[in-house]
Amino acid sequence: SNTSDPSALYALAFTATAPPHARSLLLVNKRQAPATAALTGLTGGEASCVEVGAGLSEPGFAPIVVKRLSSAGVLAMGGFATCVVSSLQLDGGVEQDVVV
Repeated sequence: SNTSDPSALYALAFTATAPPHARSLLLVNKRQAPATAALTGLTGGEASCVEVGAGLSEPGFAPIVVKRLSSAGVLAMGGFATCVVSSLQLDGGVEQDVVV
């Protein structure tokens, strides 16, 4: 969830159809302001994000930014960011529900 406005984030879990059929998470910051996603149940992962910055003339063509989730499952997202979180590391290595 976003620490200041939970409605600012959209999340969708999915499993890739191509091998290795990895589980991933799509996160979207629906607001212009930066957001923090706290993913309870995760202790790590890698996020590939496209963000909209004030200094970018063509935000849709900005390079992908790769970020790491913290050991507490926290991801800092820029304004209007769209991220795919993969290489999910579950808390204790046990499969469980992940709460955004």
